[in-house]
Amino acid sequence: MIYYGIEIWDIIFKKLIGSIKLNITKIKNLKKKSSQEFNFKKKISILKSIITDPKLRHSAKYNLMLAYKRRLLEESGVRIINPMSLASFDDLDLQLSRAAYVRGNTTYLEMMCILGLTKKYVTNGKNFLEIGTFDGNLTRNISINLDSNSKIITIDLPEDSDPKNLLDSDNSLIEMDRRKKKKHLGLSNVEQVYGDSTKIDFSRFDFNGAFIDGGHDFETVRLDTINILKNINKPGFIAWHDYAMETDVEEVISSLYYDYDICYVEGTNMVVLELN
Repeated sequence: MIYYGIEIWDIIFKKLIGSIKLNITKIKNLKKKSSQEFNFKKKISILKSIITDPKLRHSAKYNLMLAYKRRLLEESGVRIINPMSLASFDDLDLQLSRAAYVRGNTTYLEMMCILGLTKKYVTNGKNFLEIGTFDGNLTRNISINLDSNSKIITIDLPEDSDPKNLLDSDNSLIEMDRRKKKKHLGLSNVEQVYGDSTKIDFSRFDFNGAFIDGGHDFETVRLDTINILKNINKPGFIAWHDYAMETDVEEVISSLYYDYDICYVEGTNMVVLELN
């Protein structure tokens, strides 16, 4: 099973390492050691150390994935936008509380993008809908940035749910203890809804902003997207998390490009759609 394209990148990196070994062998066999050859050998050694060092390999792989993603998006005609274009951040007074970036959460940049869009579209009296509460990290931080007459509605599977999702990555998140220690508990403007998002009637919710980060298999992402598009108020916005190449999320989003101006937010794993 491919998890966010990891298997394809492991193959690429193995090929790179193999190629580097061949180059080093050729250099060792050279009788004349010029300074140019020595520098080339040094550069190859540095590249090899980056790829093989577990601490650096992740960073190198991540940057290669971003470059690959950008090229594919450009070839597909998808708009790539700067995060700073999403809102007038210089004029915003944003708060953060117990924000953390660990597995299962948005990055700090992604969180700031969502908060900026929330300030832009979820004005006083309007609401935000989140699919995939997890540990309440994003829920809490949206909650404290809403106006007094607004709320966030957040949907999550019941905490005693058996991990029966199609993707192993989703199942492992369901089993994590952090999911049972939600950070938003006690906040009055949070409405927690427990249930399967694909079976919930979204017409009961009133919202102008939405974040889709529930199950990541094709059918779940497809149904969550349909339900949000059918019921969101305009003007408003939708953000999809864990958008990466070679995934079901990417496949669903690709089917929408011709009908909606969905944009990839540079430096993130997120795409957004602003509806006016």
